Amino acid sequence: MAGKMKLKDITEDDITDFADSAVIAGRGFDYYESGMVKSFQVEGDRIIAKVLGSSGKYDPEVWIKDGELDASCNCPYEGYCCKHIAAVLYKWVNEKGKQSNKKTENTKMPDLKKVLSTVEKPKLEEILNQLAEKNEGTKADILASIAKPESNESRAAKSIMQKQIIETLSERGLGYYEVHGVVKELDALKECILKFPAKTRTGLLQEIIEKTIKVGQNSDDSDGDIGTFIQMCIEDLAKALEEQNLPFEEKKKIFLENLDQYEKDDYGFEEGRLELVLHLSKSKEEFEFLIDELKRRSSKKKEKYERGAYDEALTEIYRKSGMEKEYLEMLEKNCKENGEYLPLAKFWKEKGQVSKAIKIAEEGIKKDRADWSDNAGYDFLEAVYASQKNKNDLLRIMILHFEQSPSLTKYKEILALSKHSNIDKIKADLIAKASDNELIDILLYEDMLEKAFDEAMKLDGAYSDRTKDKVAKVLIKKYPEKSLKLYKSIVSEFIGMAERDSYRTAAIYAKKLKELLRNENKINEWEKYIAGVRDANRRRPALMQEFQRL
Repeated sequence: MAGKMKLKDITEDDITDFADSAVIAGRGFDYYESGMVKSFQVEGDRIIAKVLGSSGKYDPEVWIKDGELDASCNCPYEGYCCKHIAAVLYKWVNEKGKQSNKKTENTKMPDLKKVLSTVEKPKLEEILNQLAEKNEGTKADILASIAKPESNESRAAKSIMQKQIIETLSERGLGYYEVHGVVKELDALKECILKFPAKTRTGLLQEIIEKTIKVGQNSDDSDGDIGTFIQMCIEDLAKALEEQNLPFEEKKKIFLENLDQYEKDDYGFEEGRLELVLHLSKSKEEFEFLIDELKRRSSKKKEKYERGAYDEALTEIYRKSGMEKEYLEMLEKNCKENGEYLPLAKFWKEKGQVSKAIKIAEEGIKKDRADWSDNAGYDFLEAVYASQKNKNDLLRIMILHFEQSPSLTKYKEILALSKHSNIDKIKADLIAKASDNELIDILLYEDMLEKAFDEAMKLDGAYSDRTKDKVAKVLIKKYPEKSLKLYKSIVSEFIGMAERDSYRTAAIYAKKLKELLRNENKINEWEKYIAGVRDANRRRPALMQEFQRL
């Protein structure tokens, strides 16, 4: 995709290079062939589309910027180029002769605010009424935005929202592929709820939380979408309650209700209840009440892990209330009982006792407590030693950090710090401690291509293809035979998965293999190879169909 690309220049090879993996490219092709691209509009060097997904329609866009292919999609996929984007690209490449380019690349959407300012009030009222009649949710949204608190209009909007919540959340549980679409609808409802006055907002948020938890208990929330939505609702509930400036007696009831909810939670949906209680506590009277209540509840727990959340809450209350003696005692207790060294180290650093902070942090690393598994402790020590310009200890901690969590980035940082040290030995030691993908990244960086090939050939499984593909691309010029072996191994792995999806992916990599052999003037070798694949798999009609285009 080098040079000044235009939409008309895109090829299928560009799609496989642009997609996050050949698996994604293959799924995109399946989506295209299945007719999942429901609308498709070309405007200059931009494609705007709608693609039907497992949980509704998504809105992928593809464009050319500075001569390079770029794209976006509003689906939940966390990578860069999803199957919906790939589907749009395949439709373009295969049907671009049928598409009419409107050449409107310099056209911009009009400024809605400016347009509305020219419309007379009766016309605006007519437009709003038409929108409200088309959709109950839109009607509630409009009323919530403009109605006075506790007015008939506000009560009508609340009633509409309650109805919408019930309609969105049926009593049955949700399957994995249903969850995302329903949560997206719930998000839209919540956005409307947030426009209500604080008191009404509180009731609606409590209602949507309660009903979502009930449905979530019987749903497949493997990706955590429902749990995340509930936590966000609880955060918004805390803000709504805070806005009301409730008296102490009312707050006490809220504290107890939320602590009870937290204790009854068997599904992890209500972990935010403690945070809500802490957020609402402001006065000395409230702090004292919560301290007694948390201590009482904690004392009833037999297991240490059950007391842990209450201990963390107590620690936060002591910090928030300025009770430094008690705060320090809890930090020391959490350090001793739960291995939470980092909060205690940070406390002493903030007090200016850096040596004491370092000693505690170093002890945490030495004892290899769970608190360090997220690398925050190593980051803390690296920052302290860097500020002291203590190169020897900084290098030592960075190497320990690399051992805990190897990465090419950390490898480069260590080498940059080791310019005048025994760098060859350090390199060898680090390489010996890295593994799998991180090791291969380092070997490629060091131009140790044959060793990178050996390591790549050891990989297997559905997610090894991206790494093998990356290594194969680097090896093509210097070691074409090794590149061929990598692509053959990828094709073999995907054929072995025996699924239509994997056959399509195998065909994509087989095409790369074909291009490589063609460039090496070995087309006879390709014909022999593909004949062997077809002969070995002649009883797999789905595979034969995917390989027909080769």
